[in-house]
Amino acid sequence: MQRPAKPAKTKTYVFPPRARPQQKYCKLSKTSAILCYISLRHNLYSTFFWETFLSTFQSSGFRGPRLPKRDLPPETHRINNRILAKEVRVISEAGEQIGIFPIKEALAMAEQAELDLVEVAPQANPPVCKIMDYGKFRYREQKKEAEARKKRSEQETKELRIRYITDVNDLETKIKQARQFLEEGDKVKFTMRFRGREISYLDLGAKKFDLLVERLQDLAVVDERSPVVGRMMFIVFAPAKKK
Repeated sequence: MQRPAKPAKTKTYVFPPRARPQQKYCKLSKTSAILCYISLRHNLYSTFFWETFLSTFQSSGFRGPRLPKRDLPPETHRINNRILAKEVRVISEAGEQIGIFPIKEALAMAEQAELDLVEVAPQANPPVCKIMDYGKFRYREQKKEAEARKKRSEQETKELRIRYITDVNDLETKIKQARQFLEEGDKVKFTMRFRGREISYLDLGAKKFDLLVERLQDLAVVDERSPVVGRMMFIVFAPAKKK
């Protein structure tokens, strides 16, 4: 009697479990857990509370929640309770120096005047704070920034292309466009390209540019005029300064 054939053996591969880093945990007391929940629920980011709270558990590996950054953006100011210094130099609303006071007394003075205490020089020792209406102060600052942006608006350069054989009507259209750009305060650049044997007509191209200078002299001045560079030449007009 023949024995039944044995089934073919199949290799089974067992992959090792992934190594997980050892995580440290610490058990919080009921009181600490309640304080942590209340602080996170109401966004009470008290620096003193968290420094005291975390110092207890840092030795056991507890990191705690991320604290907000203390450094404020350069365009903002610390006001009232956000001022971190213990003593400040106080300046009145009229600009007079009152003296150096603890932060609590300075806040009381601002509250008595129904104004804000604004830290205007945080790098000084002690920091300088001024009693003022912070809303009006920010409004004036934003208005100054808007005016400064208008003054330093970049001047654009508009480019127009002509040929030495451009006829009168097309040239008049280009001059009309150039005058419109110059009135808006932009520069205008006329470029002229020569192809193949047209390079022998450089004198005609120069005469076209002379005609442009004559037609735009009441509105603009020549800012730059280039010699022939390769097979191209250009002239740049800038708005004339108003007298």
